[in-house]
This record gives sequence, structure tokens and C-alpha cells, in this order.
Amino acid sequence: MITDERLKQENRLIESIICHVLKWGLFAVLLFRWTLLGQSLIETLDLFLLWAGAGLAEFFLMALRGIPLTYPVDLSRREQILFLGIAPLASGAIAVGSLFPLGVYRGGFHALGVSGVTGIAVLILFCLYISITRLWEKRHIQEEHQ
Repeated sequence: MITDERLKQENRLIESIICHVLKWGLFAVLLFRWTLLGQSLIETLDLFLLWAGAGLAEFFLMALRGIPLTYPVDLSRREQILFLGIAPLASGAIAVGSLFPLGVYRGGFHALGVSGVTGIAVLILFCLYISITRLWEKRHIQEEHQ
């Protein structure tokens, strides 16, 4: 059987596009069910776990393969630090903003707690990602020099 590298590459590209459509489609379905249908996280837990699991798997697999956190954008060291500061704050703001359409806003302390927990979770995930990619780089740079 003749294998054509171009066909393999096209097939991988198509599968990647389909994967992104499914991932973001699941997210859209979750948003629809939470906002317009008024369902809770518990009622949509099966879809949420599938979506979150796929996202976390992608996140950690990219780290394990040494892909930079801001790929495909190249950032300087200063820009990376700025990104690490802004991203947790932005995710916390998005989490607080989602409380209103979901109808679960219970006051300022609740919003502060949601923002804080979300921001800390994102910061921990980013630090894990950076640690994993640095280990990957260290291991592969050492292999190249041997």
C-alpha cells in the first residue's frame, strides 16, 4: 500500500478541525443549557466533565510535548509575566460575569470568592504548564548535547 505523507497530514488537519468543532460545540451546548434552559451544573455534569476532560487532556498533552503556553504567539519574558498576571484576573472576571445570566449572583463576597478561586485555579494550571514545558525543554536540550 502506498502511503502519501500529504494525505496523512491533511487527515490530521481535518481531525484537528473536527476535534475543535466538537470541543467548542460542547461548550456552546453547555452555555445554552445553563443560560436559556436554566439547567444547573449537576444537570449537565456529564457534558461538563466530557468538555473539561477534553480541555485538560489537550492542555497537559501540549505541555508534555513542550509546546509553549502562548503558542502560536511568541512572547518575550516580560510579556509572558504580564500574561501570567492578566489571564487569572480575566478568567476570574469572566467567572463573575457568568454569575449574572445564570441567576446565581449572591453578592459581592460571593463574586469575590468565585473570582479568587477561578484566578488561583488558572494560575496553578499555568504554573504546572510552565513547569512541565521547562522539564521537557531541559530533557530534550540535554539529549541534543549528548
